Amino acid sequence: DVAKKNNPVNAHKFSASTLNENIDTIHHVHGTLDNGMILGVNDSSQINNEELCNEPGFLNVFVKEKMNKGIGELNVEKAEEILGKSIIVAIYGMSIGDTDKYWWEAIGDWLMKSPDHLLVIYHYGNETALKRRNPQRIINTTNKIKRDFLSKTRIDFKNRNNESLSERILISYGNDLFNFADVVK
Repeated sequence: DVAKKNNPVNAHKFSASTLNENIDTIHHVHGTLDNGMILGVNDSSQINNEELCNEPGFLNVFVKEKMNKGIGELNVEKAEEILGKSIIVAIYGMSIGDTDKYWWEAIGDWLMKSPDHLLVIYHYGNETALKRRNPQRIINTTNKIKRDFLSKTRIDFKNRNNESLSERILISYGNDLFNFADVVK
């Protein structure tokens, strides 16, 4: 595991004590290509065909929550436990779409629980903007990704206390997961 080789990622000194920041095991909530990938929708409200919405056999293999329960590996429960114990969460390999609504809401709730929580979203598809170092495009893309993520949460933006949440979301462009040099606030 690349993450394990780089422990600790960072360290902070407080008086005579040192606090290490470590990256723990990576959890693939949707499985992997090698151990069963879970693809589908967040819930039955995202299925437009009424007949399929009422077909248990279809729902069991197309609604992510039902598939996770069906395989019995407790992927959701493990991810929730990891999320609850984390200070920094990194998301990669997931688009910020409606099919992962459950996770965006859970991560939004987690982000609101503590001003120490930090979210890193690894975004793919705008490497050109980063390579050319076009500041306007980078800023606009970064802000759009943050807005897209925050719009999927239960966070109330009319509440002025929630304005600082955006500052605790970092966007990284490209695929070098543990190179924090390209992280944009």
